[in-house]
Amino acid sequence: MVNQNHNSTFPHSETPLAGDFLSHARFYLERGFSVIPLNPRSKKPCAAAIPSGGWKVFQEEKPRPEQVERWWGGDDLDPPGLAIVLGRVSNLVVLDFDRPDVDHAVAEVFGEGRELPHTARVRTRRGFHYYFCLPAGVNIGNSKLGILVDLKGEGGYVVAPPSVHETGHVYAWDSPPWETPIAELPHWVLEKCAGGRRTALPPTVVSPAARDAVLPSDEFIEATFEGTIARLVAKVREAPEGDRNNTLFQVSADAGRLVLAHRADWDTVAERLRQAAEEAGLEPSEIGPTINSGWRKARENPPHLHWGEPKALSVEYAERLNSLELNDEGNAEAFLRIYGENVRYLHDLQTWHFWNGLRWRDNPQVELRAAAGQAMKARALAANLCRDEKKRKKLAAHANRSRSLRAEKSLLEIAEARPSVRSQLSEWDNDPFLLGCPNGVVDLKQGELLEPDRRHKVILSAGVPFHPDATCPRWERFLEEVFRGDQSLIAYVQRAIGYSLTGSTREQCLFICHGSGANGKSVFLSVLQPVFGDYAKVANFTTLDRRNQENGGAAAPDVYALKGPRLVTVNEAPESALFNEARIKSLTGSDKITARPLYGPPVTFTPAFKLWIAVNHLPSIREDSHAIWRRIRVVPFTERFDHNPDLDLLDKLQAEGDGILAWAVRGCLNWLEEGLNPPAPVMRATEDYRESTDIVGRFIGERCITSSEASVRCADLYAAFVKWCEVNGEKPFSHRKFGERLVQRGIERHRTNTARAYRGLGLLDGHDEAFRSPL
Repeated sequence: MVNQNHNSTFPHSETPLAGDFLSHARFYLERGFSVIPLNPRSKKPCAAAIPSGGWKVFQEEKPRPEQVERWWGGDDLDPPGLAIVLGRVSNLVVLDFDRPDVDHAVAEVFGEGRELPHTARVRTRRGFHYYFCLPAGVNIGNSKLGILVDLKGEGGYVVAPPSVHETGHVYAWDSPPWETPIAELPHWVLEKCAGGRRTALPPTVVSPAARDAVLPSDEFIEATFEGTIARLVAKVREAPEGDRNNTLFQVSADAGRLVLAHRADWDTVAERLRQAAEEAGLEPSEIGPTINSGWRKARENPPHLHWGEPKALSVEYAERLNSLELNDEGNAEAFLRIYGENVRYLHDLQTWHFWNGLRWRDNPQVELRAAAGQAMKARALAANLCRDEKKRKKLAAHANRSRSLRAEKSLLEIAEARPSVRSQLSEWDNDPFLLGCPNGVVDLKQGELLEPDRRHKVILSAGVPFHPDATCPRWERFLEEVFRGDQSLIAYVQRAIGYSLTGSTREQCLFICHGSGANGKSVFLSVLQPVFGDYAKVANFTTLDRRNQENGGAAAPDVYALKGPRLVTVNEAPESALFNEARIKSLTGSDKITARPLYGPPVTFTPAFKLWIAVNHLPSIREDSHAIWRRIRVVPFTERFDHNPDLDLLDKLQAEGDGILAWAVRGCLNWLEEGLNPPAPVMRATEDYRESTDIVGRFIGERCITSSEASVRCADLYAAFVKWCEVNGEKPFSHRKFGERLVQRGIERHRTNTARAYRGLGLLDGHDEAFRSPL
């Protein structure tokens, strides 16, 4: 059944004038389409014309006629472009073929034998836009279906005629909607979209205030919808004479708001109201206008669904609840019927998770108790609909007894053992390229916001919503300042932060922000923490310090705490800090690691985090192997801001959180395209770090000569090395490790008649006796 929020067929009259933006915009708006202006010859929304909040506001409501007149009513020689906003606000989706061979593309993507229905179509620069209406109650977001074939829906828009592409191509209707009806989206296209991650919106729009409640199942919400509509219809039928018309208007408005919240079919509900009004004795001539007035009032302020205590149930659903056993087992079954698809119990963590209409949340003890109580209220409501008086009293008595803390606790204990809700940690937040946000889930491979979907199993959330068009001018200026305008370094940092948004660790590296104080590195990391939200954690340097060596099976709560986040920041290390190379390699690798919390059994997990460390003094690295140094990336912060610091800078930057997230997502796309690709400043700073921490190399450079004819006793060279370390404040290696470092450098060790010696190396003056001694 086609959603009837607007007509899908247009009359042949009132066609827009060719090339005239205003008449096209009026035409689209009158037909129920939401429209926005674009920059001339561009696909970007015209920020100067759109009010605060950006074009996203027109996903929820259409622009007013006076706005359309203002946008396109001028005499501009190069007027703004025109776009149609897709999704539920316009009840439209578009199949975008960025290629001319549509028939071949349809067979390639959807299978042989498929043929698109005749519908309104636009010729684009390289292909076509096919316009479709949505089936009732269905909404889908943007989806990449195949090579140069996309579906544009909720959260998207398309450039519409008579806009002009930057190349000069004019978007034009090939099959205009005033001649060709807009067809319903074929079911096989819908199934293709539902088969991936970009799926239909859930059948209800949940209010932000309800995000902390456990959302009932779709079946239960439908039952409460049907029960409430039935109650409203009965109210019209039973209205007293003299108040019938007013009751019909109020009920129509209430029913309309309920229909909008549930995305149900208004025509079906309106017909039930009409029949009830006729039965009540209202004149047919006044019934239709009154119902329509109530429907208009409902649409003036479309509501969200506020879930709370159930007020009504359908008779059929009540009968199913009344058939359950009158004991704790029956209560657990009622709880699972009402909430089953929206609750999961992680048996390895012994915590509950619940779906709130946007994402999964963890450990909601208070919310779960409330949900258990609501389930028992639903049983009481169902009992009241039982026709058998004796059975009704028995059902009601049980429901009342079950509304106790003991009964609720017992209910949850039984429910958590049911296979239908049991899960384990490894099933959650598993896709490294999905990022939870307050307003949905971002596909980091595409840079697109997906619609909420239980199957994503995303628990974590960034701290700010994702708006791809959001800007962060102060943040970008801050980066210009701290990196002295070095665009290669700024682009690298953007790619590195974008990479850090993902759960991938394939780069196997850590980032060290290095510079003396007052240079912006701490502010840099402090801004990122709230942007990453649940995906960020702060660690202490002791986790990375050599002096914090792992001790057998001892608890490692600091490592255990790193399970889950994607960004781990460490601020400052002591001047004498010494990296634990084995720990660094473990934490920056792709292999699973095991850590034990302070209390509880060990947990094995695969790290998803990227380490970002801010230091004034670079920690020492005693190992000089490729295995450790290939992981180090030093980001130099060389500017200083000692004079006239902006004390409000952190607040200003954090206020651009959604813009910074959009900037980071673009960085992720750049990283996917070209990798991290460290620029010269990072390579130089890292090499300087390696040279400064290579004490064997420094010792050779300062106290030794290299020559094929040189030779020195092992004991003498090591004694000189120890003395050099004492003078330079370095801790010497053991004799064995010192020898290994020399061998790694290609210095040969051999035995003479009197001692072991190194060939190719000798000591400078001050140690010439050892150098000249006959061996």
